Amino acid sequence: MTRDEIIGNIERSWDAWTAALNGIPAQLTTEPGVCGYFSIKDLIGHIAFWDEKDLERAHKLARGEDVTPNDWATMNDQEYEQHKTDKLEQQTARMLDAHARLSAGARTLDRIESLQLSDTWEHYDDHRDQVLAWRNSKGI
Repeated sequence: MTRDEIIGNIERSWDAWTAALNGIPAQLTTEPGVCGYFSIKDLIGHIAFWDEKDLERAHKLARGEDVTPNDWATMNDQEYEQHKTDKLEQQTARMLDAHARLSAGARTLDRIESLQLSDTWEHYDDHRDQVLAWRNSKGI
């Protein structure tokens, strides 16, 4: 896959992810159950966290370093505990910043075709689908 195709996939999925978030009433953003115990606010922070981790992994791979598999379940729980009291605005700012840095990295990193960035857009797609299903269940 070329750099343009990778970037296109990331941005198309990002746009669909953020579109799924549009129009959710603020009072519902902290309601758990969108994805396990995660609320919309928690999912936004979760996406920020994994964009940061995807960028770290991409930098390591671009430098030719080995990358060990993540214990993602433990990491998700730890990240949730660290940020569960953050406000929606804080989580959203983190997410937008992390995505901007990831997008910039995708445009400049060497060996992009081997940086495992498909995890990024697949992650957006998975959580978009969960948000859409939750919205449908709420009639939003």
